[in-house]
Amino acid sequence: MAVECAYPGWLSHAVEMVSPGCIFRRLTGLSCPGCGGTRAARALLAGDVWAACRLNFFLVPSVLMLLAEYVREAAAFIRRRPVHPGRTYIRIVQLYAGLAIAWFILRNVFGV
Repeated sequence: MAVECAYPGWLSHAVEMVSPGCIFRRLTGLSCPGCGGTRAARALLAGDVWAACRLNFFLVPSVLMLLAEYVREAAAFIRRRPVHPGRTYIRIVQLYAGLAIAWFILRNVFGV
């Protein structure tokens, strides 16, 4: 506690020091859709949505999709029914995959 009070960003820096970084970027030189996601997640947790979008725009829809999936799974658990992916769910996953590919292209070809 005393260490965190003296230097509040110590945990973030400790995580960065032990993190291997993006292996895809190290091997190819290209940014994957998740590059900058750790920094964007930290900004999002700090409440700075705009900084998170600047660091990795794709993180915000990813978090929203994960939250929606969590709510769907929790509702199925409460109702004690198995979760079956319907057509709408499959379309959303396909849309998300398409967005990931589009983000990858925008990021690497156009430098967004």
